Amino acid sequence: MRFVAEGPDIPNDLIRDWRNGEVLFLAGAGVSAPSKLPLFDGLVLEVYKSLRDPLFDVLVKAKKRRRSSGREKVFDAVNLPPEKRVEARLFFDKQYDRLFSALEKRIDPDLRGRPKTRKVRQAVEKILTGKKYSSSHYDLLKLSLAPNSTGDRSKRLSCRIITTNFDLLFEAAWKEQFKSEPVSFDARMAPRPGAHNFDGIIHLHGNLTDDSSLPGNYVLSSRDLLAYIFARG
Repeated sequence: MRFVAEGPDIPNDLIRDWRNGEVLFLAGAGVSAPSKLPLFDGLVLEVYKSLRDPLFDVLVKAKKRRRSSGREKVFDAVNLPPEKRVEARLFFDKQYDRLFSALEKRIDPDLRGRPKTRKVRQAVEKILTGKKYSSSHYDLLKLSLAPNSTGDRSKRLSCRIITTNFDLLFEAAWKEQFKSEPVSFDARMAPRPGAHNFDGIIHLHGNLTDDSSLPGNYVLSSRDLLAYIFARG
């Protein structure tokens, strides 16, 4: 079924499952693009720019080269040191979680090489805050509404949506849509799927915080990912 003349052909079975509340929506970084938030590669570049790291200009210049050999020539021309060359190669290999681990080790280390300051995280949080939600957030929230698990029609509908995003734009849209405080979880603390209270916005990789006195708890680097896996058991 097509709802728009040139739109996608949505299977009838999927529409039926959606009407029965059996479809779970998963939203990635693209949903926040209309709010002028970057995708992961753009986030990396904006972090370098925010930190005034010379690698920003090198990466921008190297992006114009299609071949890896051409990019290596750019690195050679500026005599890129080994640690920054590793970051640059990780960027073009799209291994952004490993890149952030390497960047934090270089920018925010203590004497043992572990993160001490939060310059990288502060740059990330500044880039991802202060934006307004878009109609994409609003519409996805409405589409994700489903009958509550109790079957009691007198109770409000459940809203279930999973996102890989750190930003809180779904929460902002929730306040506008439902005129209430959002139900929101870090995936590590969320109710299990199928539970009677499985409801709300679930941040699969953690999320920022709207409390300026508290740091966000989110999976940015490969180091975070390992900690997350071991925490989950």
